[in-house]
Amino acid sequence: MSSQCPFSHRLIALAPLLAWIGVSAAAAPSPHRISEIIQSNPGLSSADAGLNQLYRALRTAGAGSAKLLTEQRSWLRLRDRCDNSDCLREQYQMRNAQLARQLAARPCSVQASRLTHGWDSMDGGGFFQQFELEADGAFNSWRHQHPELSNARWSFDARHCRLRIRASRHEGMDFDYAVVMTRPNRLWLLDMRDHAAGNYAPIQ
Repeated sequence: MSSQCPFSHRLIALAPLLAWIGVSAAAAPSPHRISEIIQSNPGLSSADAGLNQLYRALRTAGAGSAKLLTEQRSWLRLRDRCDNSDCLREQYQMRNAQLARQLAARPCSVQASRLTHGWDSMDGGGFFQQFELEADGAFNSWRHQHPELSNARWSFDARHCRLRIRASRHEGMDFDYAVVMTRPNRLWLLDMRDHAAGNYAPIQ
């Protein structure tokens, strides 16, 4: 009979997960350390604020509060095993996209007039750094203050909360987003191809 621990295979199977989250359960950093990492990183601070907005919006909408609370607590335990900003960034991007998908599945309450504005990325999670949706249907974007996509067209399906961007002169630069808005004037674009969520605030 083998003397190998009966749980060894389970521990081996869990090793990639523990490596992915950046630290073993036994060496998990304190909540104070997690807070320090988040507060010292503007992108993570914005992602954390955005997560709180999405979570409150779902709670207000009454989207399965008990289940939502259980899922959020499970995610917090996973997040709190991170010991570096890269790990935390991945966790926030994953969770924010999950919450945005849940909001996007609810009846649409966004009006096209609320979209006609210049928008600036808050956490680097979306494709665009800055972009503008003009009232006449024109779409332009910038990256590092330089034009990135010009003279494209945008349209909005208010029934399904879908923003579509078409750039016929730029191959591979057509986009299809589910739109979510949370207060105060925070815009979320959920890419329907890879379900990544971009978090944007109005350009003042």
